[in-house]
Amino acid sequence: KSGIDCLDSSGPIVPVVIYGSRHKLPAGRLLAAPGPLKIRVCAPVPSDERSSPQTLMELARHAMLAHLEEPDLGQAEES
Repeated sequence: KSGIDCLDSSGPIVPVVIYGSRHKLPAGRLLAAPGPLKIRVCAPVPSDERSSPQTLMELARHAMLAHLEEPDLGQAEES
């Protein structure tokens, strides 16, 4: 669901981390390389009618980054 749909339902947002996808399908490639990927389903991020989309996105992103062994490329863009 999109962030707006999730807010309408007031249900939790479940962040999902996919390991190895950057190596299987780097920017500029049309087809993914074959091979396994590892998936981690993170703990749900609770939401309610008071939660802003920005806040929920930041909470979900923080939960995913806690499991990744990669640099936070978003922070480099914001500096």
